[in-house]
Amino acid sequence: MDCQACGAPTTGKRQFCEDIECRRERARDRKRKQRGQVIEFPSDDNHGPVWRSTHAKLAKADRLEEPAAQAALVLAARMDGGSKDTGSSTAAVARELRAALEDAMAGVVPEADRLDDLRGNVVRLVR
Repeated sequence: MDCQACGAPTTGKRQFCEDIECRRERARDRKRKQRGQVIEFPSDDNHGPVWRSTHAKLAKADRLEEPAAQAALVLAARMDGGSKDTGSSTAAVARELRAALEDAMAGVVPEADRLDDLRGNVVRLVR
């Protein structure tokens, strides 16, 4: 069998040779791949619950085009697909998602819901 990195002959069932330079280059390649690793996010119709609820909240407030909103969507997608993350890194992503949502929603006045309307009517009736 030949080395998969440099093509030199190997012994036994080994995939790589024993040459020190070949090993160093493989280690460098591995590090380069890790640094340049691209996170794959689901397609638009296959997002998870965190992304969908974040998107709905931002869309309702008409804030989808804000940079902080885009950051929030990326973080939400990371939360949904975070099987590779540790518990502490998931917690950090959740904190960043909350901060990005706060930035994106800054200045948005929440709409009154039906419960608020009912409360207002009850207060008027009691007076």
